[in-house]
Amino acid sequence: MKKLFIEKLSVFTKVGVYDWEKKIKQRLLIDVQIFQKVHQTLFQNKSDCYLDYTIVSETIVDYLEKNSFKLIEDVAREVLDILSDQFLCSWIKITVFKPNAIPRAKVVGVSIERSLKD
Repeated sequence: MKKLFIEKLSVFTKVGVYDWEKKIKQRLLIDVQIFQKVHQTLFQNKSDCYLDYTIVSETIVDYLEKNSFKLIEDVAREVLDILSDQFLCSWIKITVFKPNAIPRAKVVGVSIERSLKD
């Protein structure tokens, strides 16, 4: 099993339930963990046996910047759905942080994870 991770990917998107939140882009930070089973046959061609973290991060940023969301839970779920559809993986965990969402807290956030069939 191998793991790709991206920490604190900075993205600006429209997210919120209040009218003023729906009009502005707010900064979110995204953590991604993707596990892949490494099958013995994949070692024959090691270049085919990797996830490109640049493509993974661009996929997330492109999607979030072009869409709007009511809740950070929606952001996490939709990112997880997109990654599980586009990349071969066994397990994914997405954490979404919303900095400065409430006074006295550095961030609020939500995590979701899913185990997928190989």
